[in-house]
Amino acid sequence: MYYSQLLQIKAQEEASEGFIDVVKGAATLEVPLNRS
Repeated sequence: MYYSQLLQIKAQEEASEGFIDVVKGAATLEVPLNRS
C-alpha cells in the first residue's frame, strides 16, 4: 500500500510534464507516419 502511495505521489508530481512530453512525442511520431 505504501509503495502504491509513493507511485501515486510521483505520478501526480510528474503528471503535467509527463503528459506534455507524451503529447509532443506522439505528435513527432505521427507527422512522419502521416506523410509516408
